[in-house]
Amino acid sequence: MKNSEKMYEAISGIRDDIIESAEALGSRRKGRFAWIGYAAAACLVLGASMFGLSRLAKKPAEAQEAALPTEQSTAAPTEDARRIVTGENGGLNEFVPSTGQRYLLPDLEQAIRASENDGCLFDVEVRIWNYAEVEAYVESEWAKVTDKQNDPAILHYNEEYDYWLDNIYEPTEADLKAQENGKGREAEYFAAYWAENYPQEEQDAYSAAMEAAKEARRAYDASTAPEALKPLRDAAAARLLTKLAEAGFDIGQEEKDGVIINYLHGLLTREQIEGFPVGDCGAFILWYGYNGAADE
Repeated sequence: MKNSEKMYEAISGIRDDIIESAEALGSRRKGRFAWIGYAAAACLVLGASMFGLSRLAKKPAEAQEAALPTEQSTAAPTEDARRIVTGENGGLNEFVPSTGQRYLLPDLEQAIRASENDGCLFDVEVRIWNYAEVEAYVESEWAKVTDKQNDPAILHYNEEYDYWLDNIYEPTEADLKAQENGKGREAEYFAAYWAENYPQEEQDAYSAAMEAAKEARRAYDASTAPEALKPLRDAAAARLLTKLAEAGFDIGQEEKDGVIINYLHGLLTREQIEGFPVGDCGAFILWYGYNGAADE
């Protein structure tokens, strides 16, 4: 078993193969992906709803080459005489910033450190990732699921399953081959063993606990869906914009194509980029990528 899989089982308190047995599903491995998928879906809700990778690259990752920024010597559209530095987004983001983290596109980081760009403005886009209050809310909702998964009746079932697997189960050659192909039937076998050898009272307690855990998971999915999180996210975004305005950032927020993608766009100084406030969010900063100030 992989370390990540062990960690998942330790956190969730419920075995994937046990879940499969309760639901009369097929293989043990199939169950693992089914349950891990819910946790991954929560991340995807936060990630896909707030990041949007479509603007990060104009070519497939394997075909992309690092692009150095293009310096524009024309006057800024804001009547600011400082030179505007633009660039192409030459690579995909390989990191996901957590709350309190700030990542820069490598080419942008190189540009802002160049001495010839002292005093310039940089045409950038800031992707906001994981507002602190949204992240905390999702974690609190997930804790409710974990609580139900750690019901004593489920933990007892887990223990009995482990004992049966280590001391009673004798897999056939066909079973071993099925395990190698990810189609083992151990959970199904134990479900039958459980039904035949354990008191009805224990079976009923386990069934009730499993149903409560499934209901908690359904409630979690509903409460953390994009449309459910939108009010909380919008409120967090509004507070961030207020904070930025008070700090002197000339930057705007956009949402496009009906997708919940919050990103900020503006002409920022080196100091503003390096000091972008991330106390209540995570941020990834990249080139905005328009053709230059002369086209404004």
